[in-house]
Amino acid sequence: LGPMMSSEEIAADYINTCLYSLWAHDCKGFLWWCANEQSLLTHTPYDWDSVERELGLFRLDGSPKPVCNIMTAFTENISRIGNLPPRLTDAVCVLSRGQDSWRAAFGTFMLAKQAGLDIEYAWGDDPLPESQVYLLPSLTGGASLFGRVWKELQLKVLAGATLYVSVDNALLSPFDELFGLGVQTRGRAAKPITVTLDSTKETFTLPQSFHLMLKSKGAQVLAAEKDGNPAFTVYNYGRGRIYFLTSPIENYAAETPGIVSGPDAVPLYRFYQALNVRNPKKVVISGDPTVCVTEHVLDENTRRLVIINYRPVDKKCAFHLNGSWHFKNTVGDANGAVCKAGSDGFTVSIPHNNAVVVDISQ
Repeated sequence: LGPMMSSEEIAADYINTCLYSLWAHDCKGFLWWCANEQSLLTHTPYDWDSVERELGLFRLDGSPKPVCNIMTAFTENISRIGNLPPRLTDAVCVLSRGQDSWRAAFGTFMLAKQAGLDIEYAWGDDPLPESQVYLLPSLTGGASLFGRVWKELQLKVLAGATLYVSVDNALLSPFDELFGLGVQTRGRAAKPITVTLDSTKETFTLPQSFHLMLKSKGAQVLAAEKDGNPAFTVYNYGRGRIYFLTSPIENYAAETPGIVSGPDAVPLYRFYQALNVRNPKKVVISGDPTVCVTEHVLDENTRRLVIINYRPVDKKCAFHLNGSWHFKNTVGDANGAVCKAGSDGFTVSIPHNNAVVVDISQ
C-alpha cells in the first residue's frame, strides 16, 4: 500500500519469496498493482485520499524499483530452468464456504509446509479429489459441510483414507461413532486450554471458541488437558483413521502475529507431524521448518527440488534423503546458495528470502 508498509529492499525480498513459492506450488500467475507511480496525479480518484500513490514498479523518473529487478531476475532464472513437473502432494485440504476459508487455508498451508507436507485444496461443496488424506481445518458453524460431502468422506475413511478435523464452533453429525468420542458438555470457552502432546511431550496453549468435555469411546488420546480431558485424538474407523482436534489451530496460525515464525514461534505444526500422513513416494526431509522443499518427479531416477528460505535471515539447512537417493547438482542460478553433498543427503546455505533449485538422483 506504499512506503509505510516496508522499505523497497524488504518489499523486494518478500516478493522474491512469493514468486518462488508460487512457482513451486504450480500457481499460474502473479499480479502487481501497478506499473508506474501516481504521485503527481491530481484528478479523481487521486484527489480522494493520500494513499496508494507509490505502488508502481517504476519511479517517477522511470527507474525500476528493487521489486522490479527481482521480477526480472526471477523470470530469467525460471526461463533457464524450464517448466516444473507437478509437485508430489500429501493431502487435500477441504474448505467450507461457511467458514473464513482464506484464513483456514492460509493457516493450513503454513502448518503443513512446516511439517513437511504439501497440500491441494478443494471446496466442500465440489466433488472431492481422490486422496488418501483429507484435512478439514477450523470447521465453523452448524452447516460446516454439505451432508453428502460428509458422507463421502466417511466412505473414503472406511475404505482406508485418513481424515483430520479441527473445530472452531462446528457441530458435526454423526459424531460419536466417527470420532470414538462422546461430548459430555459444551459451552463457550472462558480461556485457552493447555495441552501436552504425547509424541513430543511439548505443552501448548491453544484457543477455543467453545470448550468440549469429552469421554473416549475407543479413541486414542494423543494430547490432553491438565485434567485429562481429551483435546487431540485418533480413532480407527473401518480401514482408515479419523483425527480430531478441539482447537482451530489453523485460524490461530493465520491471525496471530509471530506464532508461526520468529523468536517466539510456537511449533503448532507438531500436530500435523503427529498425523503421520507423509506421502511414501517422497524422499527428502528438511531439517528446518522454515526452509521448505517441494519434490518434482523428472523421471524414475531424478527429482527436481525447489528449496525456499521463507525467513528474513540467512539459513544453513541439512536435508536427509531416503534410500539410494543422493545430491546431483544445482540447477540454474542458485542466488548465492551453496550446496554440499553429504553421506545421507546434502546441506544448503541459503540467503534470506531466497530459493535454490537442485536435482537429486539414484
